[in-house]
Amino acid sequence: MKIIKYFALIVTISLATNLHAQKFSHYENNLNSYKEYFKDTLGITIAFPKEFNNLDVYSVGFKVSKNPKKPTGSAYGTFFLSKDKNCMIAFPLLLFGFTSEIPKENKTTAINTFSFEPKNQVINEIKIPLELYYHPFWSDNDKNKEVTFDVYKYADFIFGRKAREKYNADAYSISDIPKTDEFEFFSLRGQSIENLPVNKFSYCTSLFIQKGEKALDIKFFFTEKGFKKKEKYIKMLDKHIWFDENFKPD
Repeated sequence: MKIIKYFALIVTISLATNLHAQKFSHYENNLNSYKEYFKDTLGITIAFPKEFNNLDVYSVGFKVSKNPKKPTGSAYGTFFLSKDKNCMIAFPLLLFGFTSEIPKENKTTAINTFSFEPKNQVINEIKIPLELYYHPFWSDNDKNKEVTFDVYKYADFIFGRKAREKYNADAYSISDIPKTDEFEFFSLRGQSIENLPVNKFSYCTSLFIQKGEKALDIKFFFTEKGFKKKEKYIKMLDKHIWFDENFKPD
């Protein structure tokens, strides 16, 4: 099972680095097309907070480290900058895992067997910058086998009522990624990313939201001033991301 998960992680990064060479037809590079795709195809309503301005940048890859031994990251569809310029939000390119496929049938999972699918990604985004984990086939991992790591010191996982109230979801997680200066951004569809003020931010926080087998990966980038008020910015997405529980794919 672990080998399968490791393989899936590598495939995910490969997809991220090669999407620019493929025809991307899910939606056009504009907000209306982006929102319509998520609502009509995936059953997820996305609204952008009025306190943020559109940066008009789409389809950007992101890695937590430039080191090729640490290939963990994701891809984002559109970016918004707060009017006070202390926070930038990266909204997802597709569902987490770089797929637009969703189950043909709605499945109900007992609460005692519910699994938070992005948990491994949450862990890797924290361990890699901390030098606690590398590519699964690098020998560098051996020196960290005895290192104790408690993900709950770095990440919060929230299930049930609060998740339903905020996003009509089953669960969500919030985690801070260390060492922002090692991050890397790259274009996936040939569009310039010069408008991304990435060098202005010293902190990054991940928000993963899950409803059934669907999950979204959202990133918040903060200045030092913004990070002190991160809860305020994250709260601005309350009820701006909403999973339609009655949605059924075609």
